[in-house]
Amino acid sequence: MNAAAVLAWFFALHMLGDYVTQNSWMAGNKLANAGVRFVHVLVYSLPFALLGYLVPPHSQLGAFGHSFTVQADLAFVWLFLAVFIPHFLIDSKRFCTSNPWPMKPIMVDQTLHAIHLAVVFSVFYGQR
Repeated sequence: MNAAAVLAWFFALHMLGDYVTQNSWMAGNKLANAGVRFVHVLVYSLPFALLGYLVPPHSQLGAFGHSFTVQADLAFVWLFLAVFIPHFLIDSKRFCTSNPWPMKPIMVDQTLHAIHLAVVFSVFYGQR
């Protein structure tokens, strides 16, 4: 699978995890309850681990001029952690108020997720 296809899967998995599989209980309670947030982020991140298992990332991971070597059979675990941990942190807090624009917190949240996933993609699947 080429890099463009993997990037398309990243986008699809994000939409699936942050919109389709996130029910109203998760959305309404994840900010105040770390357990609920954990469940949401686990459900969100597992498909990325499956993608990493089916389409293994490079064994030489790196971006921005730095690299490190990982065992190929464990790369999907590192991908899972690289998706899980930042997503958990982003979903831990609303980064702005909704005044005067009610959509602002959602837009900031989604922008941070997009930047996060772009960095993860470039580290794990970017061109060498």
